[in-house]
Order: sequence, then structure tokens, then C-alpha cells
Amino acid sequence: MTGGSHPDFRWVSVPEDRKTIGIDQARDIVDWMRMTCFQSGYKVVVFDDADMVTVEAANSLLKTLEEPAGASLLMLISKRPDALLATIRSRCQLVKFCRPEREAALRWLKTQDDGVAWPRLLFLANGAPLRALAMHRDGFAETDRRFSADLSAIISGSKDPVIVSLEWQKYPHAVWLEWLQTVVLGLIRARAAEPVKSQECEPVHLIPNAVNINLGRLYGYLDDLVAARQRSERGALRTDLMTAAILIPWACGLKYRPIYQDY
Repeated sequence: MTGGSHPDFRWVSVPEDRKTIGIDQARDIVDWMRMTCFQSGYKVVVFDDADMVTVEAANSLLKTLEEPAGASLLMLISKRPDALLATIRSRCQLVKFCRPEREAALRWLKTQDDGVAWPRLLFLANGAPLRALAMHRDGFAETDRRFSADLSAIISGSKDPVIVSLEWQKYPHAVWLEWLQTVVLGLIRARAAEPVKSQECEPVHLIPNAVNINLGRLYGYLDDLVAARQRSERGALRTDLMTAAILIPWACGLKYRPIYQDY
């Protein structure tokens, strides 16, 4: 397993040169599942990001999912199970993996490195400790400080959002779009949270100047972020124009007409 060469195990994910799991990968698994086990145990297949399986690939898997050959197990991992075909979901047993409690996650993270500002990274990782650890190892804390300083400067009027957008274009658009989405969600949750829990939302620590922005505008901007992210994933937007269009509204307290939502 460590070497990635176990004869009775297959891990299926989106290839680096593609955006989906295709029918050729699915057919390969179907053929492999018909073979007997090499080590007289179970044959196991894991589909990572199973919601990225194409319709053709999903249809080719239906028979195998319904009647797997011999001692075999198929596991479909998905962050968006609703995106799976109904025919796929109906053939699977749903097992939900919830995030651990915040305090438990922080205790575990401190055992990995006690000198890190884990509460902030855990917030940015949406409560997922393994992701927070990966973000720390990738140096995301510095990226977070850069984004926070730039956004605060735009809100206060000390930086031009178009100039900032030129700097942010150096990062993958998915990175800063997700960061902004997390920040806005934190601000919204802070409004609704009990005082004792508001610290978990990190509202003041992230963007001090944004705390008093109108709540309705925050919700509208969040919808715009989600719509922009979906369109960018489909390659339907110019990244340079999108970056500026997303940052400019902060200069006017998010008082603008959303541009990426469909009406």
C-alpha cells in the first residue's frame, strides 16, 4: 500500500491533464473488478472526487456498483454527493464524515507544532485539521496575511483595488476566491453567533474594517463569489477581469450590482 503497488487496490482520481474522471478509467476498473483477488482478500477501489465522474463513466459503473463481483468493495468519496447521478447514489450506502470539534482539532494540531497560530489556519481550512496542517506546511499563513492586508487597505481607501488585483493574479484564482468566500462566511456567521462563539468565526482578526458592512450586501457578495467560482471552473471567465471585478466592490462597502449571478 505504501508503495502504491498493492495488486488488489485501485485509487481512481482526476488525471492531471483532465478535469473529469472519464469512461476509459471506468471501463478499466470494471474489467479489473472481474478478475479474482491476488491475495485471497477483498478487491478495493476508491474513487476520489467521485462527483467529477462523467455521465458516460458513471453509467458504465452502474452494473458493477449494483452487482460487484466476488469479494469487492467500491468506495466513492465526494464533497458534493448531490452532484452524483441519482442512479449512482441509489446504489451506494451513504457514510458521512463530520469535522471534529474545534477544540479537539486544535489540541491535535498543537501536537504537530505548538508554535503555530492554529485557530486562524483552522478557520481558513473550514474546520478541517488535516487541511490546516497542509496549509501550514505550504506557507499559507503568509498568503493569508498578504490577502488580509490588501483587502483592509482597499476597504480603507489606501490601496487601489485594480493595482491589488494585478498582484493577486499571480495566485491561482481558486486560492483567493476560496479565501474571500471563507472571510465573508466568517463575517456573516459572526453576526449570528453567540458572543462566546464569535471568536471561532475570526471576524475582527481577519478584516477589521469589514465588520460593519451591511449584512445584506455580504450575502449578495457571497452569492457573487460562488457564481464566479463556478464559472471560472468551467473556464468561462477571463481571470484578469474577474480579479478586478471581485475586488473593486470592497472599495465602496460592497454597494454594487452583482455581476456573476444569473437573473
